[in-house]
Amino acid sequence: MASIEIKKPQYIRKYDFIRYFTRNKDEWFWPTKKIVEYIDNKAKQITEPEDDEDENNENEFDSYEYKKENEDMDKDDPKIFEGNIIDRQSKEFIKLQFKDCKTIYDFDQLHLSNDDAFAKTKELLVSDDNFILFQPTFIYKNKAIAKPDAFIKQNGKYILIETKGTTTTKLAHLIDLTFQHIVINDYLTQINVSIDKYYLCLIDYRFGAKNELGFCLSEFASIVKGGWGSKPAFGDKYSADWIEQRKINKTAKCMDIPYLDVICKYSSYVPESYPCTKKGKPNAKWKRFIENYKQLRDEDKFDDIIDELSNHQIVNNPSLVPTSNYKCWFKDSEYWLNVREYYISDTKNDNHQLFSYSGKLTPFKDVYEKFYLKHKTPQELFISLKDLDKKAGQNYYWRVVNNQIVNEDTKTSFNKLKHKKVYFDFESINLATRVVDNTLPFMQCVNQVSIIIDNGSGVTKHTPCNNLLFDPLEMDTEKYKQIVDAILPNKDNLEICTKYSYVVFNKSFEKTRLEEMNWLIDDEEYSKKIEVIIGNLFDLAELFIIQKSSDNDEQTKSFVCLPELKGFYSIKKILPIVKSKLFSAYNDIGCVDYKTDLAVHNGSEAQTLATKRFFKIISNKEWANIANGLKKYCENDVRAMVAVEYFVKQLLKTKTI
Repeated sequence: MASIEIKKPQYIRKYDFIRYFTRNKDEWFWPTKKIVEYIDNKAKQITEPEDDEDENNENEFDSYEYKKENEDMDKDDPKIFEGNIIDRQSKEFIKLQFKDCKTIYDFDQLHLSNDDAFAKTKELLVSDDNFILFQPTFIYKNKAIAKPDAFIKQNGKYILIETKGTTTTKLAHLIDLTFQHIVINDYLTQINVSIDKYYLCLIDYRFGAKNELGFCLSEFASIVKGGWGSKPAFGDKYSADWIEQRKINKTAKCMDIPYLDVICKYSSYVPESYPCTKKGKPNAKWKRFIENYKQLRDEDKFDDIIDELSNHQIVNNPSLVPTSNYKCWFKDSEYWLNVREYYISDTKNDNHQLFSYSGKLTPFKDVYEKFYLKHKTPQELFISLKDLDKKAGQNYYWRVVNNQIVNEDTKTSFNKLKHKKVYFDFESINLATRVVDNTLPFMQCVNQVSIIIDNGSGVTKHTPCNNLLFDPLEMDTEKYKQIVDAILPNKDNLEICTKYSYVVFNKSFEKTRLEEMNWLIDDEEYSKKIEVIIGNLFDLAELFIIQKSSDNDEQTKSFVCLPELKGFYSIKKILPIVKSKLFSAYNDIGCVDYKTDLAVHNGSEAQTLATKRFFKIISNKEWANIANGLKKYCENDVRAMVAVEYFVKQLLKTKTI
C-alpha cells in the first residue's frame, strides 16, 4: 500500500497535545479520518473487518470538534457539514450572551497567517473595549498554539469559551482547557491580566423543533470519563422534571466545581477536600484524577511534552503497534475500535490475535498489559482467562473447556418464542440537529424499518420483507405511526397481535426507539399498539451474550457459547458461522454476504447516507438510486435474524456445532 504524506503543523495544537496521550508516536499528527481510512484499508488486505453492533452505542458524536480537526477533508462529509452549522450558530448564541460586547472579530474570516493573527490578537487585547474574539491566536514559546473558540473581555473581566458539539461535559474537555490555559496565560501574564472564567458552550439538552440547534454555557467540570448523563431516579421519562435533572447532570452542575477552580487551584485539593459521595466519603474518581492531572498540569512536564511533539519526525506508514494509549485515562483514542478490529483480522500475527478476546471477556488494557507485553500466545491468554477478575471471561473459559455450547437455560429461554413471529430491524439518524419536531439533541430518529412476518409456517427466501424507507427530509410523527402499524400483523386487532413474538437483535435499541415514538406520537391508540410490541419483544442477542456469572454458579446467565465468537455477539459475526455450520438456513432464508453482495455494508454506512440526505448533500435523484441499497441492507439484517434463530434451534437438537 502506498504511503500517505502527512504534513506537520507549524505549531503544536491542542489536538496534538491530546494525541500524545491517546496514540502511538507515529500516529500523533495524522488526521483522525485519514488514519481510520489507513487502518481500514490495511485490514481489508487481510480480511474485511466486520461491523460490531455490540459496540454500536448511542454516544454523542462531536461533529464540531471533528470539523475543526479535519477542516481540509471532504466537505461532503455530513459530520463536517453539521460541524459548520454548529460553528455558525454557536457564535450567534455567544454574541447574544454578551450583548455589551460591541466589538467583534471573527479571525476565521480574516484569513491571517498564525503569526499575523497573534499580532492582531495582542493588539486587540490591550484595547479598552468590551470585545468578543472568535478564534484569536496565542503562540507559546514559538512552539505551541491555542485558538480558543471565543475569548471575551467584559467589564474588565476576561472569559474563555470552548464550544463542544455535545450536551455532556467530558474529562477530555478539561484537558483541552488546561492546554489553552497554559498557552494563553503565558502571554496574558505579560500584560498583567489573567482568565477570570472558563465556559464550555454545549448543545442545550432540551426539546426543539426540526432543524433546530440550541446552546447553553456551562462552567462546571466533570471528571467522569463519559460525562454526567445517568438517568435520574425520579420523574417520568421526557417529563419536564426528567429533562431538567438530566440537563443538570449532563453539564456537571451537580458537582458544582468550576473549571477555573480545577485548572488554577488543583494543587489545593487534598483527600479531605475532594468532592464527597452521598455516603460522605471522598470521591474516588477525583482522587485518581488528581493524581494524573497534577502531572499533566505541571508546566515543566507540559514543556517536555511540547518539546517531544515539536521534535518528532513524522513517518508515513504507522506501525499500528498495540499500546495502552488507545485506552487513555481521560479519553479513548478516536479509532481504537478500528485498531482492535485490525488486530483481530491479522491472523498472521499471533500476538495480535490476543485482542480477539478483548471485548466482553476481558478489557483491552488487560490484554495489552498482562499478556501482549509478555508475548503470550492466544492459547495462553485463553487459559489465563479463568484467573482474571472479569467473570464473563471466567464463564467463557468454563463453557469452552467443558464443551458446553448450550446449557439447560438455553431451551427455557428459546421456548419463550411464540409460534408466530414478527422480525424487524430499525435504522436511524443520530445528530445534534433535530431531525423531527419536538425532539432532544442526539435522539435517534428512525427513518427505516424492515419487517418479516411469520404466521406460523416459517420463513423462506420467498417470504416477503416489508422495507419501509422514509426520506429524512420528510420525517415527522406520522411516519412513526406508519412504522408501528407496519410492525403489527393486524393493526386493527391487538388481541391477534399479542399472539406474536416481536424478534429483534439487541432489544434495548428497538425498545428505546419505540418508547420515543410513543412519546412523540402522543396518541392513546398508538400507545396501546406500542405496548403490545414492547411487551412481546424477544431479543436474539441475549442468547449469545457471555454475561457475568454469580460467584457460586458459573453456568447461569448465558446460553449459547460459540468459541469462535470469543465473547463478541454482533449478528454480522454470528452469520458467517451460520453460513458455514448450517448453510441450508442461510441459503433458504435468503441471506447474502454483507461484504460482497450489498452496496451498503453496515449500519454506519446506512446512517451516513441518511444523514447526507438530511443535510441535502444527496440530491433527489441520488437518493432514489441509494434507497434500494439501503433497503437491501436492512432486509439482510432481518433475514440474518431468522437464520440465527433457526441455527439456535438446530443447536438445541444437536448440542454441538
